[in-house]
Amino acid sequence: MNDSNSTLIFPAYNAQINMFKGENKFLLVPNTDFDFCTADGAFFGYVKVVDDINQIELDAIKNEVRQYIPILQEIIDYSRLPSCH
Repeated sequence: MNDSNSTLIFPAYNAQINMFKGENKFLLVPNTDFDFCTADGAFFGYVKVVDDINQIELDAIKNEVRQYIPILQEIIDYSRLPSCH
């Protein structure tokens, strides 16, 4: 973990979490699938929400994940200062 990838961004919730070395707890009760990524876009993940973990179609979920395209949040700089983005 470094300064570039220590922030997780959750575009569907318009939220971000700054991660620290060690355990990072947060509470989230989603009602739909969502994705997340690090601020630098180096890592991303996908959370599949199901009604019953014992009643899932694993092959269908694997197929869905194979077709998944991550949503990377654009960085918009309104300061008009030089930026590396």
